[in-house]
Amino acid sequence: MRLISAHIENFGKLSDVSFEFDQGLNVIFHENGWGKSTLAAFIRAMFYGLTGAKNASILNSDRKKYRPWQGGVFGGKLVFETKGKSYLLTRVFGGTDSEDVFELRDYPANVISTDYGTKIGEELFGIDSASFLRTIFIGQNDMVTNVTDSINSKVGRLLDDSEDLKGYEAALTVLNDRLNSLSPTRKTGSISKRRGEITGIDRLVKDGKDLYKNLEELERMTDDLRRRQVEIREKLKENGLVLKKISEAKAVKTIKDHREMLINGHKAKADALEECRSFFKDKVPTKDEIDGMLEFSSELGRKEAERDAFKSQHQEEEKLKQTLHNAEKDAGMNSMFILGIVLTVLGCGLCMAGLITSSIPFAIAGGAALCIGIVLIVLEKSRSKEKTLNLLNARNAYDQFLEKKSTYDKLDRECKDISDRITGFLNGIGVKAETNVNSQLLRLRDRADDYYDALVLEKEALRALSDYEKGNKGVLSQTDYEDLPNENDVEQERQLLEDELEKNRSLLPEYEARKNTLREQIDEWEDNKETLRRLKEIQQEEKLEFDRKAMAKKVLERAKENMTMRYVGPIIAGFKKYYSMITGESADKFYIDANTKVTIDEAGLQRDTGLFSTGIKDLIGIVLRISLADAMYPDELPMLIMDDPFVNFDDEKMSRVTSFLDMVSAKYQILYFTCSEFRRVI
Repeated sequence: MRLISAHIENFGKLSDVSFEFDQGLNVIFHENGWGKSTLAAFIRAMFYGLTGAKNASILNSDRKKYRPWQGGVFGGKLVFETKGKSYLLTRVFGGTDSEDVFELRDYPANVISTDYGTKIGEELFGIDSASFLRTIFIGQNDMVTNVTDSINSKVGRLLDDSEDLKGYEAALTVLNDRLNSLSPTRKTGSISKRRGEITGIDRLVKDGKDLYKNLEELERMTDDLRRRQVEIREKLKENGLVLKKISEAKAVKTIKDHREMLINGHKAKADALEECRSFFKDKVPTKDEIDGMLEFSSELGRKEAERDAFKSQHQEEEKLKQTLHNAEKDAGMNSMFILGIVLTVLGCGLCMAGLITSSIPFAIAGGAALCIGIVLIVLEKSRSKEKTLNLLNARNAYDQFLEKKSTYDKLDRECKDISDRITGFLNGIGVKAETNVNSQLLRLRDRADDYYDALVLEKEALRALSDYEKGNKGVLSQTDYEDLPNENDVEQERQLLEDELEKNRSLLPEYEARKNTLREQIDEWEDNKETLRRLKEIQQEEKLEFDRKAMAKKVLERAKENMTMRYVGPIIAGFKKYYSMITGESADKFYIDANTKVTIDEAGLQRDTGLFSTGIKDLIGIVLRISLADAMYPDELPMLIMDDPFVNFDDEKMSRVTSFLDMVSAKYQILYFTCSEFRRVI
């Protein structure tokens, strides 16, 4: 496969930058701090997503480390080609994995593609992100190439061979055991032991008079030992049954104890529920009922406040009545007005009498009376307007009072109705109304909340108990075992029996060996020559068997070497080729095992690469990773990302790097990042 182009919207310090990639070597040369490693990390993130746990530090979390410095969309696009098709890969990274956006389109058709999923890196390269960093991605000062499970899966595709290796180990173990048992040099080898046996034949013949007696004694001891083994096995069987019963009893007890715990838990919840319910004498109101009463209580408070606003005016009723009465009385006809009329009439009469009688006194008296009467009438008429106005004001004030009194009476009735409704509700649940009903209702709501919470907990506890009892119905119905012995005593007895049985087992071969020896000695005693011939014949057969098995062991070892080379051979060949190209030296002193561990032959021993300089370790890491890539991808090669991996190379090796990269880039697309003009190998 190969990369075609990339556009970074925002990733770390890089923002709104685009790149075009050619087949072969692509050198990205910029100064330190430009963002070369960020670009390399971006390419990895596009294929594998961001790594690092949510709570990881910024150094161990790609999501925190590469979050855009300047803000904006976090992610970008990558165009690549694989298996003859081109794709446009888009990723937008959020705060967590679940917020990430992944999109894959056919390119340039721009239709959504389902060829690969969000784990596109694993699908394309066949390895996980960690293995990607150990093979395809070659970074400076990070040349460790420990083989991961993912790399093993990619390289070691011959599962049958893996089983063959296991079979080899088993066969080699059997051969070694048999060779050791036959060995002519080991003291325990039968060939070695038999030489001494043959040498001692003469002595055995001389001592043969006690051989039969010794054999009979050994037979008796062997029979006793076997009878004891039968007894021990029977006791162990009985012991096992007892331990099984104890184990079953413990399991039943555990289940019953848990059931008891659930019962106690339910009882505690039921007691708590009853305690909450006991606060309400008759019934427990619903939350909606209490909330409704609280709304009535709030309405009652508002109406009482409105009613009380009229209360002080209501107390002025008598004063307003008196004012009206006085105004009405004052506005009526009074004595001064009447006197004025009388004097006016009298004056008119006297004047008429004076004119008729020509009496001047009558005329003067009549004129005076007439003037006084008119003055009194005029004065009284002026005062009458003011009294009428006062009367109107008094009547208006009283009428307004009557309207307010009507409003007050209506509010008072409404307050009483609401109060009676709340009191009726409280009486209905067996609670006596308090002075501050609103506070009382709030307390009732808290108590009702406690009750309904306790009711839920009680039901959950009852359901848990019921489910547990249903799930363990069979176990709970079992009766407890009685009179079971102490488990430690039974285990101790079992251990003693097993120790004795093991001891007897070790004695039996010894007895059998001694009996065989005695029989051989008896046969030798009776027919020394025949015995000697037979022993030599056996000795020869075992020697031949030993030689054949020794040869078979060598064949197996060569077979393992050939099998291992099927895995490691291509990697070793690539390693030697690339190593020689960079150094101009032979790589024959390097060894690679089946786990791709590299060792160097120095001073007669294979040395670990960790003992050598950083430059040597980097060189080994680079050529080993490319050799691994050759072995892992025999069909379609991936691109290689090199983040200035030659930083620790000396001048001589650097002089050969250009040729090395030319050869590698003929097969692979390489993205080579560097900040050094000297290492800008183009």
